[in-house]
Amino acid sequence: MNAAVKSAYPKSESGYFHLTPDGWMRKDDKPFPENRLETWRYDMECATDADKEQVRLARVWVSDTPSAQLDATRKRFGDAIPPAHDKHIVIDCRQ
Repeated sequence: MNAAVKSAYPKSESGYFHLTPDGWMRKDDKPFPENRLETWRYDMECATDADKEQVRLARVWVSDTPSAQLDATRKRFGDAIPPAHDKHIVIDCRQ
């Protein structure tokens, strides 16, 4: 008789992405990178392998870096989680 196969679903993950002058860095525990320009909270849930990942990115911290420099760095490195057909991404940057 076959043993029951444990499903990888539902799955969830959370952590932090930091935009630095060198690009995006994932670091979930403090201390966060000293040279970070922004920090984004990342939460992902996926109920089944047939569902899209539900991703929420929320900016939780931003440095005093001039907005022109922030914009240039974002443009250079793109998003922390690039858009993809298998992800539904919601971005919250009220801060």
